[in-house]
Formats: sequence, structure tokens, C-alpha cells
Amino acid sequence: MPLPFNDSLITHDATSDPSDPSACVSVGNTVWYSFTPPLGMTITANTFGSDFDTVLAAYTNSGGSFTELACNDDIDGTTQSQISFFASAHQTVFFMVGGFANSSGNLIFTLTSDITNFCPEDDYATYSPMMGTLTMPLVDIPLLDPETLLPTGEVSVVKAELKLQGTFPLESNFSIRKLQVVSESPDELCHATYSYEDQILTIPFVRVPSLGGWPYFEEVEPISILALKLKYLQSSPLRIGVLRVQEYAFLDNVGQNSALMAISQKLIGKNNEQQK
Repeated sequence: MPLPFNDSLITHDATSDPSDPSACVSVGNTVWYSFTPPLGMTITANTFGSDFDTVLAAYTNSGGSFTELACNDDIDGTTQSQISFFASAHQTVFFMVGGFANSSGNLIFTLTSDITNFCPEDDYATYSPMMGTLTMPLVDIPLLDPETLLPTGEVSVVKAELKLQGTFPLESNFSIRKLQVVSESPDELCHATYSYEDQILTIPFVRVPSLGGWPYFEEVEPISILALKLKYLQSSPLRIGVLRVQEYAFLDNVGQNSALMAISQKLIGKNNEQQK
């Protein structure tokens, strides 16, 4: 579900299940919600506006076993509930919402986070350790005047595929294998962007799976999220050529609003200046 999320329903016909986990107080007539955060973030859930005595709890579930993250019955002297906690990237959180001592009524459930702008995960670039490829579904590239080779102010959105040369992400180059124009509008926050001024390709989100299953390796969870800056090494317009990793930063616990800033502020890898 996208955030912020708000739902309203009548819980008179809701039931409880013997497999429901225990909560901080007696609870019945439960309903469930779930959310999987793409990045680590602080989540706040509440039942403000509900017309009955609510109970709200959050859990993770591993192997069929629930682990409680937070639980609340009455917040600030009211009969409504609120919880707030940090949720790890890609770990599904389950919310159980019900009535104290089996009470029921009109439930209003609201879920928010400390990140106000979400980028769809479909916009993320993906690096494949098995194939050595970096696939970017959406890259914003300024259009150039064919005579002056200066930016026209318009932007083209392309799908790009790069092939690794070296060890990712340290001291590695990528060769451009494919650039394909797609029918999308530019988005400076969520898309990769290329600047002709400094010949830098900035990729705000790169999904990098782990390798597992030795000796038959396969790409598995957990997935890390990186931000990358690549420098185009040719003086020609961005077409076929080589890009070198300039900077990278792990963003698993960094808010998406801060992702571009984190490339410089949370820098943990940078090539030798002499290689530029």
C-alpha cells in the first residue's frame, strides 16, 4: 500500500482467530493490514476518529511466528490507539487492529511515515551480480541541438542497460549496451538523470540482491539499496561508451527524500582521483 494510507470500515462482523498473536491487552473483532517498506523508515499508525475503544499492534512474521514491534490501547487518555516504530527495508509489517474486550464500530486506520515522497520500486535501477548488468528503467537525458550540441531545455526519457567491467561497485566501469526511448515524463527525484555539464549520471536507487545457494548461485534476499554516480568518459553525446563509478552510498536506512544528498553526505566509496 502507498503511504500515507487511510481506511475506514465497520468491524461489527469482524472475527478473531485462534492463531492471532497476543496483544498488550484483551482484543477481539480484529482486522489486519500489511506494509513492506522499500527503505528503512519510521512508521506511525493510529486509529484516530474511530468511534469505539481500539487496540493497535504491529508485528513481523518469520516462519509463521509473530514478533511484536509495538502495541497500544489508549493513547493520551483517549480510547483510540497510536504506535510508532522503525521498520527495516523489505521486512513486511503486519498490523492487527481490533476492539478492547471485543468492542467494535466504525474503524478509521491511518498509516504514515517520516518519508513524504515515495519512489515506485519499478523506477529503481537493478544490478544483477549474476549477469554483471545494471538496468535502469527510466533515465532522464537532456536533448541536444543537432547543430550546436547544446541542451535544448527538453528532456528525453530512456531505458538503459549497462555491462560491468571490473568489480562492482569498487573501481568499476560500465559499458553502455542499450538506450531505448520510453513514453514517460521526466522525474528528477525518482529517475536516474544525466548532466552534460559534468557528464555525470546520477542514479538515486539501485537494487542489489545477494548471491546465495552455493554451488548453484542465485540472486536472493536480502537486497541492498545503493545510490550511484557514474562519469561518462567520452566527450561525445551520451550514446555508446564507458562510464566509471565515481561515488556510491548505501541507502538501506536513509529516507528517499535524502537520497540524492546522501550520495555526497553518506559517501562510503570513491575512486582514486587520478582515475577520473
